[in-house]
Amino acid sequence: MRIIAYVLAALLVLPSYQGHAHNGNNSARDSSPRAESSRELAKTQRDALKALLEAPGNRGAQVRLSRKNGIAEFVRRGEGALARAEHPTHDSRAQAALRFVAENRHLYRLNSPDDELLFKRARTDAHGKHHYAFQQQVRGVPVRDAVLHAHFNADGEMYALLADTLPTLGDLNVEPRISADDALHVVRTQIASAHVE
Repeated sequence: MRIIAYVLAALLVLPSYQGHAHNGNNSARDSSPRAESSRELAKTQRDALKALLEAPGNRGAQVRLSRKNGIAEFVRRGEGALARAEHPTHDSRAQAALRFVAENRHLYRLNSPDDELLFKRARTDAHGKHHYAFQQQVRGVPVRDAVLHAHFNADGEMYALLADTLPTLGDLNVEPRISADDALHVVRTQIASAHVE
């Protein structure tokens, strides 16, 4: 119960969720569409957090929110599994992880996890535990250093999920500004003009 209170309190005090703008006397409340959107996000995320922690089998689950962007950067199972793979295969475990994120997308502030997270790699450690990495992407372009890690025990139960991702990046322009040939020309020119001593 203390964890629930801690996480809910953290949501309430994170500046990105408050939806307040302060003037000199700190009493003005921002009523702009952006502030309304922030308040709605905070409520949506609080509701998602409450639903996760109150779900059957999640008693004792731990959730830590990022101070940087408010996403659930760490989730550890309670009494049960966060998710279960239907079959003892890499594909089944990867699908279970993505299903969990999709079901809890408001905690990760992702609009479409299936489109935004791309399977990157899987490995099995010496203890039979399976570890999966998913690269965040925007319309096929990888987001640098934005990775989500899902961890499964040998029985196919997801016991932890760590996310270093960003909230959905929306209408970010991912079209290159210069052609590949122009980029290669710039690199060659810089290398040719470099003085090695």
